[in-house]
Amino acid sequence: MHQQCWCWGQDIRRDQGNLLLAFGFSRVRSADPRPGSSRYTVTLAPGRRIAVWGWGLLVADIDLGAALIGRYAFGPRYSRNWRVGRQAHTPADVSSLAVPWGPDEWRRAGALLGIALSWTASYERWVTATAGAEYRDRVLTAWGHGRDRAATLPGAWRRLAFECDAVVQRGLARAAGLPPACRSTLSRFDLASTQP
Repeated sequence: MHQQCWCWGQDIRRDQGNLLLAFGFSRVRSADPRPGSSRYTVTLAPGRRIAVWGWGLLVADIDLGAALIGRYAFGPRYSRNWRVGRQAHTPADVSSLAVPWGPDEWRRAGALLGIALSWTASYERWVTATAGAEYRDRVLTAWGHGRDRAATLPGAWRRLAFECDAVVQRGLARAAGLPPACRSTLSRFDLASTQP
């Protein structure tokens, strides 16, 4: 997410115009820009929105609640209140979000995480179609911390969405006491250890 927040920051500063605004985001600047970050929000569907800042992404859904993916801490923070973050400009403004507690919250947070990651894949496809792969490649080269290229980003985000879903399902299966044969074989992550 650190890299993606960097990319959004470059998309905002793009000489040919702000890509987040071109995508359909609305921007609300912080009253005091020193401690805060502009909030960019886009409605995905009635009752569902994405908000991004320099410090993370929040996905909110009227039926599922809200989940925050921090720039430096990928594990989701969750609230059943889908309106959380509507006025946020600093991480402290969303301090009510917490690590999901119990199977129902993990199920909801996992669904929100999947929405956020799939949306990010779609956004990256749109950036390549709109600004060109060369633009995104220049941004990634300027980032200097990885070897990603524009062509690989959408697939990487889709794979991460799939892996995160498998991890959540594995944790839920363990919490429910299902036999190992019914659990995901994904062993790279283990959310079960975060269950209460």
